[in-house]
Formats: sequence, C-alpha cells, structure tokens
Amino acid sequence: MAEASSITKAGEGQPPHAAADSTPGLFARVWAAFDAVLRWIEDALIALLLGVAAVVIVVDIVARFVFSSSLGWGPEFVRYSIIWMVFIGGSVAARRGVHISIDALQSALPANAARWLTAAILAISSVFCAYLAYEAVGFVQQSARFGQLTSSMRIPLWWVIMAIPIGCSLMCLRFAERAVTVARMARGHRPGFSTDLAG
Repeated sequence: MAEASSITKAGEGQPPHAAADSTPGLFARVWAAFDAVLRWIEDALIALLLGVAAVVIVVDIVARFVFSSSLGWGPEFVRYSIIWMVFIGGSVAARRGVHISIDALQSALPANAARWLTAAILAISSVFCAYLAYEAVGFVQQSARFGQLTSSMRIPLWWVIMAIPIGCSLMCLRFAERAVTVARMARGHRPGFSTDLAG
C-alpha cells in the first residue's frame, strides 16, 4: 500500500511531535490488546467455518454416491457458512486494506494529499458500513419477531441475518481504524493503531 511506505523509524526525518508519539499511550496499548483478540476471533471463525463447511461437503458427496443418501441440511449449512465467511472476511479485508479500490486520483496527487484523500474515503466507508449495520438490525428484529426458521435446519433465520450487522460493524471499525492511521501519517505522526498497513 502507498501509505505503508511513508512509515519511518522513530527519530529519522520525523517532526518533533512524531518522535514524541513513539511511546504508545494507554489507549494505544489497550487498543493493541483488543485488536489482537479481535484478529484472533475473526481468523479463527473464518477458519472454523471453512473447515466445517468443507467436511460437510465431502461427507454429503460420499453419502450421495456411496450410500445413495444425502445430508438434507448440508447444502443449507454450507450456504449460511459462506454468508458468515463473506461478512467476517470483509472485516479482515478492510483491516488489511485489500478491498477493491480505484486509486487513479490518489496516484496523481502529491503523497500527503493522497493520504488525506485516502483517509477521507476510509472515513466515508466506515460511515456507510455503520449505516448498513443499523439498517440490518431492523431485518434481524423483524425476522426474530415473526419467528422465521430456515427450511432445512429449522434454526431461527435471524441467526443467519446477524452476519450482516456484525460483519458491517466490524468493517466500520476497521475502516475507521485505517482512516485514523492514515490521517495521523498525513500529519506526520507515527501510526496510532496496529493496522495491517502492508495490505
């Protein structure tokens, strides 16, 4: 990523206030601990869903061709696992800065102006994800109120829909994190968060 290249070592060509930021404060340390836990949960959840879905697919195929039977709930479970993986994976992609983007304008701007533009885009993305999460909560509440169940597994449908507000909330957090980080870099500060700037 372009913004990653602007990180320099403490005290090497940085403004005085940047050197002062080299020692992380209490908030930065607390955030780093929270971020580490959240990263672990995101990665573990995606790995678990992917692994279980793969096993279910294999078992269903073997059951169909060997025992002339099938897991009636298997395809549905895989579909809903993919939904959860997509939304949690969206947070991981936002954290690493690998969402698809068009950076033609940033490439034409001076480095610092490009950073400010990137920070603004990330902030807008964060607000948009927050709006999506808010709207999705209404769908979850409506599904729970009507008692909707999935067709095969017969579990509450809102368990599946919850992937939307949770995933969008996580993306909101990650976009905001990156927006703050890039804005601090544009001001000449060291990054304030442990964002994956390498992308």
